[in-house]
Amino acid sequence: MKRISWFVAIAVVLVLTPIAVVFSAPQAAWVKYIGNPVMSPGDGWDSGNVFAAKVLLDNGVYRMWYAGNSVSESRTRIGYATSPDGTNWTRENNSLPVLSYAGGGFWEAKGVSAPSVLYNAPKWEMWYAGTDATGRYSIGYASSPDGITWTKYAGNPVLSPSDSGADDASVVSPHVLYKDGIYHMWYAGRGDNNQIFYATSSDGKQWTKYAGNPVLQLGGDYQWDNGEIAAPSVIWTGARFEMWYQGYSRGTLQRYIGHAVSSDGMAWSKDDLNPVVGLEPGAWDANSVAYPSVGFSPSGQAMLWYQGEAGAGANKKLGVVYFDLNAVPTPRPTFPNEPPVDDGTPTPEISPIATQAPVATWTPIPVRCGQGQDCILLPAISK
Repeated sequence: MKRISWFVAIAVVLVLTPIAVVFSAPQAAWVKYIGNPVMSPGDGWDSGNVFAAKVLLDNGVYRMWYAGNSVSESRTRIGYATSPDGTNWTRENNSLPVLSYAGGGFWEAKGVSAPSVLYNAPKWEMWYAGTDATGRYSIGYASSPDGITWTKYAGNPVLSPSDSGADDASVVSPHVLYKDGIYHMWYAGRGDNNQIFYATSSDGKQWTKYAGNPVLQLGGDYQWDNGEIAAPSVIWTGARFEMWYQGYSRGTLQRYIGHAVSSDGMAWSKDDLNPVVGLEPGAWDANSVAYPSVGFSPSGQAMLWYQGEAGAGANKKLGVVYFDLNAVPTPRPTFPNEPPVDDGTPTPEISPIATQAPVATWTPIPVRCGQGQDCILLPAISK
């Protein structure tokens, strides 16, 4: 039985004063870069998988922090790479990880992953997931003068599972924004299933969980995200928060990327056009796309980095999609509620995309930030 893949259409409108972006209208699409994947497993500590990347633009240089593990070591660490264009990446720090797990019986004994990084002068700050010997995830904090040499906070973990409730099993995949003097964190909390939760902090270390959690919940029957919601990537546009996140379908047993919006970071509305990034048959990301990281080029071109895998258990790699105003959207198939039974009868395809992704062509979006304007839209570092 064939499974269908697609690009779901969305569009962007840029308002320059104040700056705002709206990612919801059926006239354009996220288009996969023809050179994907842009990063594959390496030769050393990350020879098995590279995944869960966070990308920031810093003075014209794209910086990436990503998780990886070797073919002989399941425990994960965090590496660092740079790029002049967001597609051609060079591993830095002598191709060694910049953050490793602590052994023994510590909260991160089985690995560190899923970094969220921001620059808050005069230091870089990172929140990351750590897993203990039982598979329980918590979130830690580290700081750095350069984004490469990191010092872990002595009071880690800074966010742990609750004693009871919908995040009493694990907390993982944090994303942190600093806005109006407050750190805002969205993260995946798991009780029975992963969903998106929200917390705030005045210093990035002492966190208060929102009483109304979870803020983004599982989809219902026959929805693409009815099995899991995790790995949020959030921007503030000057008018509202925009989130991209991964969802898992109980029907297809695969992950896709969706989009949601919020005026306050707590009450979220899912995009009617979800999921916005799907799978590509026969390609490196034919089985799952996950862990989005959204950013913008110096010209304002929207970009979304993500991890993909060709099949269940296949090596994880990293790719990128561009928001293309000239793309031709394709229809979205319906989702079964549970995995379909393969009775040997071929399933007709519903407008599948070509095996080869189209070349990314787009109209550059100008971005102007006048004196005193809020430029938090662009995840670029101002020093």
